[in-house]
Amino acid sequence: MAFRLARRLLKNATGITGVEVNRDPVATLKSVYGATLEQLRKLPDTAAYKQQTEELTRKRLDIVESEKDIGQIEKLLGLGQVEEAIMVAEKELSLSHKMEEWKPWDDLIGQAPNAQWKWP
Repeated sequence: MAFRLARRLLKNATGITGVEVNRDPVATLKSVYGATLEQLRKLPDTAAYKQQTEELTRKRLDIVESEKDIGQIEKLLGLGQVEEAIMVAEKELSLSHKMEEWKPWDDLIGQAPNAQWKWP
């Protein structure tokens, strides 16, 4: 246990090219998850994307808020190193903005061809 703590305190590289160590990953994750939840509030409650993403983001935020040990957070999130979890969270936040723009929950502009969704 002491070895893990020392390793975390002394972590100076992620071992992933171009990804630097985040010195305050808990605050970063809380911020990004919070921003994602705020963005999702703008989407219709009936949108499947909103429902699924909100559930997953809340679950991940609960993990970050309830755990003190970064190693345990990494394990429970299951996304690799905490820096990778931050990257995933940032990409989800970016996607939520795009989903608001794209509005995939809206009706189709025109009638879909008869066999569009049929697979041989």
